[in-house]
Amino acid sequence: MCAPFVIPGAGHIVFDSWSAYAGKTTDGGEAIGIQGGTGVFKFIFDVAAMMPAPPGPPVLDAAPEYVGTFSIITVQPVMMST
Repeated sequence: MCAPFVIPGAGHIVFDSWSAYAGKTTDGGEAIGIQGGTGVFKFIFDVAAMMPAPPGPPVLDAAPEYVGTFSIITVQPVMMST
């Protein structure tokens, strides 16, 4: 469980690994999305989240990064012409 850091931080996501069955979906040779697959990512903070602590200064989130998993859900693209 995370502490209630009400002043959000900012950062970037790094994808560490992808499953062997993740692949690109194409339409006429043009990439339109990624299909299937799971993997591991890291969210690395550039600016830490903060929790107000009156009367003192805000308390910074001590974790420099968070690690999690993701899965990509394949959907059928719908093409419409007018």
